[in-house]
Amino acid sequence: MKKIQVQGLHHITIVGSTKQSAVDFWQGLLGMPFIFEQPNLGNPEENHLYFDPGDGRL
Repeated sequence: MKKIQVQGLHHITIVGSTKQSAVDFWQGLLGMPFIFEQPNLGNPEENHLYFDPGDGRL
């Protein structure tokens, strides 16, 4: 199998159980500030949460 060298990530998507558990993990544990919340256009009952990774990208 050929190895792939990764130089970085642009974004990731992870499904969480609640907004608060996501904020507790990403902001509380990893130190990435919660920036904003946006409705999921495909499913209005769900939301996308955005956190600042600290490198100027969201």
